[in-house]
Amino acid sequence: MKNKLLIPIRVIIVSFLFSAFFALAFAHPLYEDDASQYDQAGWNIASRNGFSLSQSQPFTPTMSREPLYPFFLAVIYKIFGHNHSSIRLFQIIIFCLTCLLVYDLAKEIFGERVAKYSAFLTALSPTLANYASYLLTETIFTFLLCLTVSLLTKSMKKRLTGYFFISGITLGLSIICKAALLPFFIIAALGIFLSDKNYADLLRRQAIHVIVFILGILIVVTPWSLRNHRIFGTYQISLRGGAALWEMSQKLNDSAEDIKHEMVFNFSEYLGSKMFPGLVENPRDFILQGSKKSHEKERELEKGGLTPVEIDAMMKREAVEKITLQPIKFLIHIPVEFIKMTAFVYVPSLNEPYLTARFSKFKKGPLMLSSIRAIFRLSAYPILILVVIGILSARRSWRNWYFLLAVIIYINLIYSMLFAMGRYAVPLIPFYSIFAAVGFLRLLNRRATDI
Repeated sequence: MKNKLLIPIRVIIVSFLFSAFFALAFAHPLYEDDASQYDQAGWNIASRNGFSLSQSQPFTPTMSREPLYPFFLAVIYKIFGHNHSSIRLFQIIIFCLTCLLVYDLAKEIFGERVAKYSAFLTALSPTLANYASYLLTETIFTFLLCLTVSLLTKSMKKRLTGYFFISGITLGLSIICKAALLPFFIIAALGIFLSDKNYADLLRRQAIHVIVFILGILIVVTPWSLRNHRIFGTYQISLRGGAALWEMSQKLNDSAEDIKHEMVFNFSEYLGSKMFPGLVENPRDFILQGSKKSHEKERELEKGGLTPVEIDAMMKREAVEKITLQPIKFLIHIPVEFIKMTAFVYVPSLNEPYLTARFSKFKKGPLMLSSIRAIFRLSAYPILILVVIGILSARRSWRNWYFLLAVIIYINLIYSMLFAMGRYAVPLIPFYSIFAAVGFLRLLNRRATDI
């Protein structure tokens, strides 16, 4: 028993200490608009002012944010007061639990050796460890995503109806944390069907599991959808899809030169500023130009007297019309956006304004900081190569890891079709770690055989 617990205990210790280091060594002010909005919504709920982003009366209801994370903040604020340190502590604990889930999931599919490598790769991920210090959804969403995939994978082996129901509940929680995950239930349901080799009995054996799985999702998602319909007249979970799609559609006007600029800046802001000096005053502003335009469009429509729901619908309609007229150009832009999704190993603290200001005081400080960022940025590609090797080497047992790969493909594709950022790929790090461990051990074993 002691030997079985040794690795999990070590994983907990390493993940806790590494994440605590980031919490203590770096200040984490609420520079991000997202963080300040989550904080305000959470405090309003805790203060019985409803789900609102307003800082004072009247506390106008909103659906511009998914509800799970603000309610998570509200529970902690209710118990410990408006204290960000308590949030960080709880998120560090959630990060530790995520690492344990990775260990358990990898062990279930690939065995003890892969599980050990995967868990420590996740525990020592600077990105995930650092995000636990931020008032952002990444830590809790990563945990829920890992829990959902783990439960779905176990469901395939145990064939117990209860597992499918709980899997639906955890996916529902993931959806009200990140609404972009909603269509994933179709891919997950497909995986439940395909998991059985006896295709003649698919409907008889799996239909009940799919129904129970979807029921679990609906139990979680429906109350929030009904709340939005009652207040805003729509069953949507949040109002963010229209702006994101509109933002992507505006890029269809880009010239070949614009696309070249975007590809370079997406790969490296520092490299972009050096290759195209004067294009933007602040290199980071380049990839945020689209967001700025969509915010300006929203404000313009708001001044015209439209409600948030009407604004979302109009922007979505404009985007769809534009994409329909230029489908080929839209498809060309997807891989351009995907480049941003490969920046999943960046460390958030290295992008903080206060840290940039500190480095600017030293001779060649900005170059030094950019070089550190570049090392993390480039490290994503060896990881992705190992992921591909891992997937190919384990292809014959694809039914066992279908849900892992499905999540990776879905999240990369859905955000590349909308608006991509390295931050959106952060929850995929545990799944990348598992496949990278498989690929690494595959190469290690082949080399040992050659010797």
